[in-house]
Amino acid sequence: MTIHSSYWWKQTGWRYSLLFLLVTCFIFLPYALTGTSLVWQADGITQHIPALAQWQHDLKQLIIDHQWPSQWDWHLGLGGDYYQTFAYYTIGDIFTYGVALVKPTQLVTYYNVMIVVRLFLAGSAFLVAAKHFLPNRHYWINALAAITYVFSGYTAFAAFEHPFFINPLIIFPLLLVSLDQVLRRGRWLPFTLMVAWTLWNNYYFAFMLAIGAFIFWVLRSSYNHYWHRVSYQLRLILSTMLGFCLAAPLFIPGFFGVLSSARTGSPLANGLTVYPLYYYLKLPSNLLTNYSVPDFWLTGGLTAITLLGLVFTLHHFKQYRLFNTIWLLAGFGLCLPFFSALLNGGSSPSNRWVFMLSLPLALTIIVVYDHREQVIRQDYVITAGLGVVATLSIFYGSHFNLRLPFGLIIASFFATLLGMYLTKQRPIWQCYCLIGLTVLNVILITGQNHTTSTDPAKSDYLSNQEVKTLISNQQNYRSLLDVVNIPATTSPLNRVQIDEQLSNAQGIAPGNNLPILAPSHNIGSYWSIQNGQLGQLSDSLALNGANKNDVLGNLDNRNTLSNILGVQQRFENDASLAPASYHADANLVKVNGQIPTFSKDAFPLAYLPKHQVSFQQYQQANPTEREAMLADSVVVKDTNASSDHSDFANQVKTAGIRTDQTKAPVKNLHFTYHSHPALMDDGIFLSPDANLKHTELHLEIRNIQFKPANFIQRRQAALADYDYRHQEDSRNPKSPIDRRYNPTAYQWNWTKKHLTSAGNELGGYTLTAKYHNKTAEFSQTSQKNLSFYQPHQAITLNLGPASGVNKETFIPLSFSQVGTYSFDVSVRAMPTGQSFNQVAKSAQSHAVPLTWQNNHLSGKVKTATSRIIATTIPYSKGWQDKQLELVNVNNGFLGIRTHAGMNTINLHYHTPGLKLGIILGLIGLDVLFILAYLSLRRHQKR
Repeated sequence: MTIHSSYWWKQTGWRYSLLFLLVTCFIFLPYALTGTSLVWQADGITQHIPALAQWQHDLKQLIIDHQWPSQWDWHLGLGGDYYQTFAYYTIGDIFTYGVALVKPTQLVTYYNVMIVVRLFLAGSAFLVAAKHFLPNRHYWINALAAITYVFSGYTAFAAFEHPFFINPLIIFPLLLVSLDQVLRRGRWLPFTLMVAWTLWNNYYFAFMLAIGAFIFWVLRSSYNHYWHRVSYQLRLILSTMLGFCLAAPLFIPGFFGVLSSARTGSPLANGLTVYPLYYYLKLPSNLLTNYSVPDFWLTGGLTAITLLGLVFTLHHFKQYRLFNTIWLLAGFGLCLPFFSALLNGGSSPSNRWVFMLSLPLALTIIVVYDHREQVIRQDYVITAGLGVVATLSIFYGSHFNLRLPFGLIIASFFATLLGMYLTKQRPIWQCYCLIGLTVLNVILITGQNHTTSTDPAKSDYLSNQEVKTLISNQQNYRSLLDVVNIPATTSPLNRVQIDEQLSNAQGIAPGNNLPILAPSHNIGSYWSIQNGQLGQLSDSLALNGANKNDVLGNLDNRNTLSNILGVQQRFENDASLAPASYHADANLVKVNGQIPTFSKDAFPLAYLPKHQVSFQQYQQANPTEREAMLADSVVVKDTNASSDHSDFANQVKTAGIRTDQTKAPVKNLHFTYHSHPALMDDGIFLSPDANLKHTELHLEIRNIQFKPANFIQRRQAALADYDYRHQEDSRNPKSPIDRRYNPTAYQWNWTKKHLTSAGNELGGYTLTAKYHNKTAEFSQTSQKNLSFYQPHQAITLNLGPASGVNKETFIPLSFSQVGTYSFDVSVRAMPTGQSFNQVAKSAQSHAVPLTWQNNHLSGKVKTATSRIIATTIPYSKGWQDKQLELVNVNNGFLGIRTHAGMNTINLHYHTPGLKLGIILGLIGLDVLFILAYLSLRRHQKR
């Protein structure tokens, strides 16, 4: 079929634009009218907005002052690589570059608008694929297929939570079209550019897109017998290599960053071999709808015409072998965590890869409409049957609630199917019926989980004004040391710790990166790429609250660790646990509702420690002793280095504890807990000890084992608790008689409510300890947590400053999940009084002054013998000094080995892989221009 390209685009384009405008008005207009932004209260405000605001500043600086961002950025926690961190968020995302053209006050508007722009371009990219693979004159159907491609369950989640997740929907169709052009016509240039864009955009999605393109290449070459086109296959390989070179300046540093990040070493698929039972029971429901929190990132939501197209292609298996091979592979992959983990870069079992299915699924709409005369009654019956199965699955996933929230989606699905069947003899009526009902279907699928987004009391999205306020508030986080007459020890870095500032708008994000916009340097860092060395340090200290996306957390508010890392200033919320060294100044007012506190014991950025201990000694110590070692010693891994001992670590005390007051206290005890009904929590008794005064207490838990109860056991435990509380109330003469007591009905309702958790014994739980008026919590995320899962066998909880040390204190322990818990427990006491003050003063008096200027740290120090300078600069292979040896010290930091006499320090930082990437990029550009020139000359001769 010959169709003039410009005419096809004109006819299809205005129809697509009209339908897109209609759908976007229904979905996004309420946000604009109510002043609600599309900034999610979790990663939206804590990652995407800070990254975009920083990128806007850096782009303007590059354009106006011609100054590139520093490769090492001190605003990234304790310091981090700028390009490796932001390659994932902004640098690779070409849709963020336009932010340089708007005012800072318009940043939120730009963020909102670009979500809609990305969605429109995703549909446009689909139309490119539709015209290439399935050329036809059904302009309305082409436009409708593009709408179903854009507004699916994937975008219903990703567009609102992670806007740059829309980019692959733009790239994937263009990548496959350009690949097919190489196979069919040998056109190499479009594919080269698309490979470059794919790799430049985001190394994470590049991995998935590469696998998707590889599968398409194999299937297309096999089914269409393209293998014999050796010259074209060779062009494909060379184009891929050239595209890689073009993207190398960003892709290689980003890839190196992943390899050295805290994410490496995680168990494949979070240790799962199969998904929990409830996942498989809810799997069919994804045919029709999408849950607000997708299980294992499985986003569904197909329109009736899409599902009919899938059934039709399966019914004509040999005719549509390419489609059907994809369906079989996808069906197999959705059932195995291993498959999803491989497509997710060999990490957690995330089904984000299903976005690639949106392309063939949307194309089946064109297929089934183009062959609508061949659609028989059996196809409609099978599609309706799948709809019934999906409805039952939805009913199960909604706890058998007859008022389930997906009623309109189910109704629109069957209405579309019925309308198509009844109008099959009238093509025009069928077309308009299909358009109207399918548009309604996609509006419901996309908007279903956002019905409360414009309700301030329930919304997961901040107002435009609140986002602007949070951004501007960061300028208030400045150094106040001069006001309280405290000399800066980490000048010019001015390290601070800022508590959570989102208040009742805090989402699921464990950290907040808004302070990167502040003048001071917040040590918190919540980015997808974190320094793997700091992750090792965090693990060795059993640091509570840390995870692979936030390797230090809030330091668990530990006093010694906070000071060692050079935190002189904290901005604390009223309910925060204040470390012993930090004190407020009565003359200062709150900053953004937070209390400024200060410490005179903060360590300098670089100093000469008093002692040197071996890594073996460090490993043999308990977590609290390891923290103490970092205060007066430098830990070295060199087995030939001399070592002594840490005086301060020897001052760590172990308190006496017991669970039975009839027995003598012990230093370490084994604690076992079986879930049972009780009015009082189980726990341990801390023995009186005057030596605990002026210490910080750490609850060290080791050899943690948890066996979760199965569904039957959980139901029995819930019923036992219900009966126990009824009996306790009945014994209380002040309690009214409970006329509603009905254990059978309770058991029935509990079963109905929790049946969706059958087979969900994945080990997630929360352990809570209380010491006086302070509460410490440890949360072990379950295997279904894709971003923060990290199995812990040991953890240390900071209970805060010791108090009431002259009498025995009960520390209750409570557990969130039903099951059996077993672990060893001790209480350590870290000195916080005069002894720590002396250690801090020693470090300050042996400070090594350093000056920072654009990737360069310089200074001088004179030593009588060879020494090791300890720093709290995160270790990276990007640091170089041509004269002095650099070593990894303190299990994650940069150390500098000096020689006797005067030492000149010249530390330079170079992003690992950046130089290689630039060289390959320049080579790629040269080859591209040469080939383009030769191709143009050849074309002119013809």
